[in-house]
Amino acid sequence: MSLTTALLINVVMIVTTLVTDCGTRAVGWGRLLRPLLIGTPIALYYAAGLVTRIGLGYLGFWIAACVARFAFSYGAQHWFGYSLGSWSFAHGVALSDITAVITDAIVFSVVAMLLARSAGIAVRARVLA
Repeated sequence: MSLTTALLINVVMIVTTLVTDCGTRAVGWGRLLRPLLIGTPIALYYAAGLVTRIGLGYLGFWIAACVARFAFSYGAQHWFGYSLGSWSFAHGVALSDITAVITDAIVFSVVAMLLARSAGIAVRARVLA
């Protein structure tokens, strides 16, 4: 990829992000999916020859992460809900918002893992290229 192409891609991404996110905006599916819709064609074009291979460690890590999230969600309702609620309230979370805060944290952890996975693949592809 030439420097001009990389610069053009970065300019399109930053302009699109700034124009669509500037100000106060409601969070909806469009805002959440927009980066994927813009970035996916670019990634597919430049990573057409990319091949990934996973091993048992990778598979085990993802399974463990999913089980840990499920256990936390289940535990928050059945095992340590009172303690978690008390801790959240003591740290400034309103009682009516505790469920939403926990749900948001779980959703953002999933998004963070997916972004880290994609970044890892991109870095590894660049190193191997």
